Amino acid sequence: LTGAVSSVKGEDVERAGASNISHTMAGKISGISIVPVSGEPGVNPVIHIRGIGTTGSSAPLIVIDGIVRNSIADIDPTIIESISVLKDAAAVAPYGLGGANGVLLITTKTGKVDRPVFTVNAYRGVQKAIWLPSPLNAVDYMKLQNEATTNVSSSATPPYTSDFINSYNTNHALDPDKYPDAKSMDLLNKVIPVQNYNVKVSGGAGNTSYFLGAGYFKEDGLFDQFNFRRYSFNANINSKVTKTTKVNVGLINSFTRKNELSPEYSSANMLRWLYFVKPTHSLYFSDGKWGNSNNVSLVGGLNSGSYNKTDGTSMLSTFTVDQEIPFIKGLSIKGVFSYDLHNDFTKGFSKPAYYWTQDLTTTPYTYTKQVSNMEQNSPPYAALYETYNKEQVFTYQGFVNFKRTFGGNEISFLGVAELQKGNFKNLNTSMKNLPLEIDEYDLGSSNPSE
Repeated sequence: LTGAVSSVKGEDVERAGASNISHTMAGKISGISIVPVSGEPGVNPVIHIRGIGTTGSSAPLIVIDGIVRNSIADIDPTIIESISVLKDAAAVAPYGLGGANGVLLITTKTGKVDRPVFTVNAYRGVQKAIWLPSPLNAVDYMKLQNEATTNVSSSATPPYTSDFINSYNTNHALDPDKYPDAKSMDLLNKVIPVQNYNVKVSGGAGNTSYFLGAGYFKEDGLFDQFNFRRYSFNANINSKVTKTTKVNVGLINSFTRKNELSPEYSSANMLRWLYFVKPTHSLYFSDGKWGNSNNVSLVGGLNSGSYNKTDGTSMLSTFTVDQEIPFIKGLSIKGVFSYDLHNDFTKGFSKPAYYWTQDLTTTPYTYTKQVSNMEQNSPPYAALYETYNKEQVFTYQGFVNFKRTFGGNEISFLGVAELQKGNFKNLNTSMKNLPLEIDEYDLGSSNPSE
């Protein structure tokens, strides 16, 4: 390769301990930017090489073990041998227009003919949000409300009297239901565990070498209902079956599960609703019932029983045969076939968010169950939906290589042909107004419009 090329070694990738290969490149390779889309577990960042050069897709071309592939999200970073980034026109020229936004060349690990070597890596750590807001307590909130009122009009009557504010903390200790002091940030996990375990074995004997690996990764989120898990299995086997024939089989498999609340209760909405909670409103009542603030029951949404589960399967397979032509010295041909499969199945179940209103005129206080519309985001009924995506990509490559020296002269030739085709299937189903609030279609409404 010629031109602007930067690389990072596999040991540096593995040492980073990141969930995604993209995160391991940040700060290690010049000219590449990794832009986080969200801090939610399992969400992949956006990669740019030397900035954004188009109003269309600015994603770089991804080449894994010589095959153009569309994602690196499901690859275990511990199996990476090296990552090279091609950045300028000279470097990406072999890839034509496909490399206009730069190229990521990723090579996975292979074995060597030697005694078996076992490697076990395990780590468990914690993550913390870089910054979280510190909402006002009830007393400070009321003081600022009074100040804001008098700033608008000096003759206006403040909503809270000084005696009420001064005695509020004492009254809160005696009767927290009548004098609440909500702390919405207590609903978040301040310390978030992350763990990764993998086992690898490499070696070989005779004319065959192998590399096998298996791994498990889990990352939790700010809310208990959000987390991501990945199980991976990888194999790379090389064999010289005859004096002139080499065969390679490479498999990169992963199985993922991403857990969320339903789209109505997305992580973005849940974080935004934290700001909606007035400290003078109750998140919980003393008997454990859920409160409400500004028609948003944050606790009701978290405890609604809603879910959104996505199971993903990724299989990247490569089969290579390299044949030397014995009767023409220096001539060899190579054939490569790749089959990539990506399956995603999402099942979501949305249930209403309930809360209770209290009647302070009764002794003891009485409570009435209500349904929160969560800013019109949550319907007052149960809804079920499923999505299935299947993508298959077939790649065929043929190489003809000739290299021979005649006296002091060398003649070399390389011819390459590639064909790639694929198909994509998608199926979406949904049903609303399930009367029993059970997540099965056959227990739903018989009304075709639902």
